[in-house]
Amino acid sequence: MAFRTLLGRGRELEDLAAALERALAGRGEVFLLSGEAGIGKTRLAEELAALAEQRGASVFWGRAWEASGAPACWPWLQVLRACAATEVVPLLEAPADPRHPEVEALRLGTAIAAFLRGMASRAPLVLVFDDLHAADLASLNLLQVVARELRHVRLLVVGTYRDLEARRAPQVSTSLVKLAREGTLRPLGRLDRAAVAQWIAGALGAAPSDALTSAVFAATEGNPLFVDALAQLLVSRGYGASLPAGFTLPDTVRETVQEMLVRVSSDVRDVLDAASVLGRECSLVLLQSVCEKPIERVLEATEAGLAAGVLSAQPLSSSPVRFAHILVREALYQGLSASRRMALHARASRALSSLHATDLEAHLAELAHHAFEAGPVGSWPEAADYAVRAGRRAMDLLAFDDAAGHFERALVALDHAGGADEVRRAELLWRLGLSRIRMGNAQAGKETCIQAAALAERAGDVNAFAQAALAYGAEFWFGNVDQRLVDLLERALSLGTMREELRVRVMARLAPAMVPSLDRGRSLMFARESVVAARALEDRRVLADVIYSVRAAYGTGDDLDERVGLDRELALLATRLGDKLLEAHAHGRLTLDAIERADPAVVNVELRIHRQITDEIRVPQYRLHARIVQLTWATLQGDGPAIARIEQEVRELSEAGDDPHALAVIEANRAVRAEVRDDQAGEAAAMEALELLSVQNPRLRSWLTTRRAARATALPPAELRVHLAPFTPSKWPVGMGAFLANVVPIFIAQGDRSDLRAVYEAMRPYADRVTIYPGVMTSAGPLAYYLGRVASALGEMEKAYLHFQETLAICQRGGFVDFEAHTRRALARLDRPASPVPVATAPPPPPSLERESEFWVLRHEGREVRLKDAKGLHYLAALLREPGREFHVGDLVQPLQDGPIEQGGSGAWLDERAKFEYRTRLAELGSALEDAEARGDAETAARIRDERETIGGELAHALGLGGRNRKAGDALERARVNVQRRIRDVISRVVHADPTLGRHLELHVRTGTFCCWEP
Repeated sequence: MAFRTLLGRGRELEDLAAALERALAGRGEVFLLSGEAGIGKTRLAEELAALAEQRGASVFWGRAWEASGAPACWPWLQVLRACAATEVVPLLEAPADPRHPEVEALRLGTAIAAFLRGMASRAPLVLVFDDLHAADLASLNLLQVVARELRHVRLLVVGTYRDLEARRAPQVSTSLVKLAREGTLRPLGRLDRAAVAQWIAGALGAAPSDALTSAVFAATEGNPLFVDALAQLLVSRGYGASLPAGFTLPDTVRETVQEMLVRVSSDVRDVLDAASVLGRECSLVLLQSVCEKPIERVLEATEAGLAAGVLSAQPLSSSPVRFAHILVREALYQGLSASRRMALHARASRALSSLHATDLEAHLAELAHHAFEAGPVGSWPEAADYAVRAGRRAMDLLAFDDAAGHFERALVALDHAGGADEVRRAELLWRLGLSRIRMGNAQAGKETCIQAAALAERAGDVNAFAQAALAYGAEFWFGNVDQRLVDLLERALSLGTMREELRVRVMARLAPAMVPSLDRGRSLMFARESVVAARALEDRRVLADVIYSVRAAYGTGDDLDERVGLDRELALLATRLGDKLLEAHAHGRLTLDAIERADPAVVNVELRIHRQITDEIRVPQYRLHARIVQLTWATLQGDGPAIARIEQEVRELSEAGDDPHALAVIEANRAVRAEVRDDQAGEAAAMEALELLSVQNPRLRSWLTTRRAARATALPPAELRVHLAPFTPSKWPVGMGAFLANVVPIFIAQGDRSDLRAVYEAMRPYADRVTIYPGVMTSAGPLAYYLGRVASALGEMEKAYLHFQETLAICQRGGFVDFEAHTRRALARLDRPASPVPVATAPPPPPSLERESEFWVLRHEGREVRLKDAKGLHYLAALLREPGREFHVGDLVQPLQDGPIEQGGSGAWLDERAKFEYRTRLAELGSALEDAEARGDAETAARIRDERETIGGELAHALGLGGRNRKAGDALERARVNVQRRIRDVISRVVHADPTLGRHLELHVRTGTFCCWEP
């Protein structure tokens, strides 16, 4: 193939040409060129573009704006506008959801990819993105999505960037590294001496002397821009054979550019000065407005700039005016006096506001930039206003780095304007802090939010203080309590009255902020109260966000019925809101809830729904989470083919989402499988792999350290005590028993009977559960197995036998074949008692609840709590009076109801998708029930009937006569929600006053359409 060879770039151009040929054949790819400023990246891309056009491809350019003030996704807007993508451009210009940037990038990227795929089906495409180091993160995220979508399309994407500038912005650098993984990266080095000699010869028309070549090479160090600038200077000065003694290239390009402009008239220089203020390129209309000259004179000036080499030629008369290189623009701009520079920026601000008066929002970034740079020549209050508006728009568009810059400039403008009150400054500070946190600079962002909170408190503005506290806690960090966040949120609640929506969000954020903590009751109290308050607002979005927040406050040891209720409600709310991300979260949790209950019918339905939703949103990390949950379930069931298939999917998604933790989950599940199969070699291999992965994975280290100690039971007693230190019984919060399975072998090896007894009592309430370790998404199997081991270590063989039998029942119900075999081996080793069948005993009596004046007194086993009257206490008293009886919520409500319950409400309780999912589950449970009855499995059949009744109740709430939708506010549903909420509120108050008594209530009170005290 014949093409014009660039000096010193023959190999690079050959590589680009080969990539073009692959793209023309339908194998699209990404090709990146990196290097310092002036190294020839853009020139090489231009040569490739010319070659592509010769081969029949359509070429479109998008350039990042290296001067500040560019709109979000500016390179993409240029490309898509040039492609006449009228249906896609509005999507980029519309505000995005700031909470889910990855979802927005995927949504937009998929739409763009579909459009480009359609264009490429008609003619091959080449997209060139220049100066990506200056691109906003939203543009880079879109580029990554599109790159993955277009592997089999006739499209070549070429990108250029300066590596040094990119490294100064860690997030930009990371995005470019990820993009490079999708294709080819070719760093460009400087020219060698021979190439410099050829360059000078081309400019002079004759071979240069060795002395001239050496002088130019020494001065330029092979930078093509400097070589070209000096070569042109040699020609214009007529030096020819040699440089004057002592001549070297100036420290900056500015002096070289000034030499190029010596013969340019003052009118032309005025126009070029104005263009430099507007950036690397600008529209002719805007340039004329800023110059305040007739269009003919502006055109003459641009032609003179082109002749001087300052401006580059453009293919169309409507193309923007563009500098030959960003360094040329910078040299001109830096050469302006301060007064002239500010005056030109003031003109640019006025021109933009006039030209785009009907569409100001789309140009806020440019307006904010020019108004700020105008300084005292313009208006500082106006500059502050534009900067705030531009910052808020950037947040809507997920351009968090741009937003931070705008808010920073807004604060400076306010200082210059004077007279700004502390409330406004506090608002700007928390917005700045939030933008910094969202862009990944969490420490700086949090410090800024602290400043905002201090200002707000000094000004006496509770709402501003609350916003600052919420901004500080914008990101969830699990595993450690951020005491400053807790203090801020508690302080916000204590300062006085704030907007109710804000108060609810503060309470909701406080609940998980206090986890982990010994005082679980207080955390759950805030969680429950915030949900109650959110319901009262009758705002679905607020309620959904609050449930999503507070759900992080609940652990495996907390009330499972309550967790399931919240997860189901979140799933329904998310479906009605059309929020796929919240749907995915809810169904992922519902899957884990069902695993905890060893309920395969529900697990399989929820797994399918979870996978379907995550495949729809197509965000790698959410698809990855769905597969990881599947892997946990497949490990429990010992399903070899499914495990192999899911492991491969996890590996692929881990690589796509750059999440090495997923590899640790694979090895952790392998270790569990090897242990229950007594495969010591397999377990050792998995543990070795985990050791290597833990070096860069803090989430893994704690689990791995505990497991290592649990498997090394021959450790000296002193070392065992070190491993058990974090698990001292006196430090256990309520619900700790659900997490102790992993350390049972260490307690047994230590042999302290009082600790073993404490472990047994803590675990006993969860005997029917399956363990879940969310950090590494593994399960150690049924907790009953570990109760059996502890009972055996205590010498209580009858209890041990019963617990192992209970384990077998759970394994058979869940289909846990490996765990069942493991338990049978443990049973065979047990010194079984002669008469293992227990003698039936009467259940212990429930607590007593009696009213004494305006207080109710709850008593149980020497404990006592006094509570002020509330409806929930009346409902609880009815349950305690008749333990074991199931009360319909209507029977509980009626004694306190004055007159008939009013009917009404708004909106269908279940949408069509939710009804379809419930009906599908009913059909599956029907088949499972037939199988269980055919096998004579009465226990499984009873459980399936309960599940069918529950789902049937949900549909009954949702559907009226003839299958018509029932309104969400119908009386029965309101009664169910209110009774459950009020009883849970009472339990929360008891937990706060007496955690032990509160925990007793949580274990025995069942709420729903039918409520009961279960002995």
